[in-house]
Amino acid sequence: MDERLAAADAALKAGKRAEAIELLIDLIGDDPAQPLGAYRALVVQLYHTGRHEEGATWGELATRRHPRDPELWNVRGVHLRKLKRYPEALSVLEQAVKLGPNGTGSLQNLGNVLVDSKLYARAEALFSKLARKEPRNSEYQRQIGRCLRGMEKHDAAVVRFRQAIALNKANVDAWLDLISIYNDDGAAAEAESIVDRAIESNPGVISLIEAKVTVIRKSGQLRRAEAFLQSMLPERDGEAWLHYQIGTVC
Repeated sequence: MDERLAAADAALKAGKRAEAIELLIDLIGDDPAQPLGAYRALVVQLYHTGRHEEGATWGELATRRHPRDPELWNVRGVHLRKLKRYPEALSVLEQAVKLGPNGTGSLQNLGNVLVDSKLYARAEALFSKLARKEPRNSEYQRQIGRCLRGMEKHDAAVVRFRQAIALNKANVDAWLDLISIYNDDGAAAEAESIVDRAIESNPGVISLIEAKVTVIRKSGQLRRAEAFLQSMLPERDGEAWLHYQIGTVC
């Protein structure tokens, strides 16, 4: 074993991701004939550090070197999605699913890209398949709701968002989707009622507080939105997001 591979493993165990990444890049760059584990470690650590351009580049090399490994294709696809290169991500994730048809992670990532690509019917079919296997998975229900909303089936989408929340009240994204669908439809009172319940279930979550401001502001009550934000200043005066939101309503 090359001593750099052992050093990279030790760096990862010590939580030194940047050091491990540089060791792996040097190792594979000098000799691409490295074992599967080295490539997996590199593309995964590049994902965790948000280095998606490099992740996509090394992911392409990894899948050429180890073309039968579904996890390499999966992680490469996620890097491409983060870069919003949706057509490439779709093709790569389809290959991941082909190689590992029972890989839940690859299927979910493929579904996410289908939604990103506005291929809602295909995405709904995929997430429905996943939901049949895990009917109590809140996120699958939310994703089905997003697909239905994309197909302008708003009533059916609301049912799914509510189901996602019933399964997991901590699913903030499901609350936000439900709030958004009512707010966009002009049902301000219902949207605010929902956001209040969301905040009660998830106190202190900034995205929900901002959603409440959005709902109040859209209803034309700018002074009320300002008063709501000002009421939080004693406890959260040092938080930049709060001052930004106050600036939007003043």
